[in-house]
Amino acid sequence: MFAESPPAEKQTDIFVPAFALRRSHNANFFGNAKLTGFYYAEDFAFIPYYITKDSGGVYPEIEQRHFRAEMLLQGRKPHILYTGEGNLKKLIETISYKKERSSKVTTTYYKDAMGLFNCPVAIVPMDEEGMRQLRILSVPDYRQRLMKNLLGEDYLPPTSNLFDGRTKSENFIIGFDCNILRFENAVKSKKPTSIFVLPSQEDYVAKLVDGTNAKCFVIKFADAERYFGLPHELPSLDRTPFQTGKGGYVDVPLLGKNKKAGR
Repeated sequence: MFAESPPAEKQTDIFVPAFALRRSHNANFFGNAKLTGFYYAEDFAFIPYYITKDSGGVYPEIEQRHFRAEMLLQGRKPHILYTGEGNLKKLIETISYKKERSSKVTTTYYKDAMGLFNCPVAIVPMDEEGMRQLRILSVPDYRQRLMKNLLGEDYLPPTSNLFDGRTKSENFIIGFDCNILRFENAVKSKKPTSIFVLPSQEDYVAKLVDGTNAKCFVIKFADAERYFGLPHELPSLDRTPFQTGKGGYVDVPLLGKNKKAGR
């Protein structure tokens, strides 16, 4: 899965860490960009950002200038992933946290930056549900396909990029990406709005729509996977140690939360 350079052909399930790209070009290839690499799926090049409460924010314009290079996208569309420690609830809290900082700091908070990137942004936890979510996000045109299937002959194209479709009386969103900024802006609409989410996203979205003109509907992982032709089982993790070219093995033990890495 791991590679040192973008795949030359339409290979999928390839991840190129940012440090490999920095190393293969020069130390300043990405400057101060915060992206952690590129995960190549069929249609998208997913660009993950690992966010903690100590993260100082981001410059969306500069980040985009880096990751939109064709040599990196390899004909794919960019799609940002916000990830980090903990389940979805904890991850949303981390992304929404606005750390006090000096007025000299001009970076944009990560949540606010979601509306400034000119490509899709998803919140994906690093757990089994996040793996299932990412697999669905990798399906080409998944939102349009599902939206047209749900609405049938009543489907009308959206009048705003806040929504994925509409009928004559209602707006609709396929919210599998869990773009919380998009949800917050959509529920302000005077027109009734229905948001379809995955089970792990229900608690957050249900509270968000409470008392508004919007409603939350849940689509089970198994039903979504069946619709998109995805297997329910996740691939097993390969825990075989890394073997060097000379036959040696590399062991990287986990570090405790309160321990520092030595030299």
